[in-house]
Amino acid sequence: MKYDVIGFPKSGSVSTQKWLESRGHDCTKSEWPFLWNIERIKAHLGDRIPVLVIRNKPDALWSFYEYFGYKGKIPFEDFLNIRVRGTNFLNFTPLEIFDYDRWINKLEPLKPIIYKLEEIRLESDYPHENKTMLKSNIPTKYLNSIQF
Repeated sequence: MKYDVIGFPKSGSVSTQKWLESRGHDCTKSEWPFLWNIERIKAHLGDRIPVLVIRNKPDALWSFYEYFGYKGKIPFEDFLNIRVRGTNFLNFTPLEIFDYDRWINKLEPLKPIIYKLEEIRLESDYPHENKTMLKSNIPTKYLNSIQF
């Protein structure tokens, strides 16, 4: 089968690509197409089946916060609503980027395969690629006080 992992940043897309390749599939990866309009996504995919990888939202947001260097520069609460200026993020906020329902609903006509990272990583042959260095867990105070 031919797949394109168009998953979310820091949600296991690199690991999922490697995992699918290790199972003999032709698999590419590009994290940003979920942000594009549907016609551009269709053109990008060609004959590939889209694969989305979602992750527990607070964990994904915290990993994004650490991996892209925001931790220590701005408070986590402020980070959630900033406009990410990087070209790949198209000026969305982190909360908008990780609004899984929004993107899944948009991609529904393409019949994407959707994996939950917390479930798929239980597979014995699932790799752990692109690790966040010095990764920490999201503090409990954020889990209890922030609306994700």
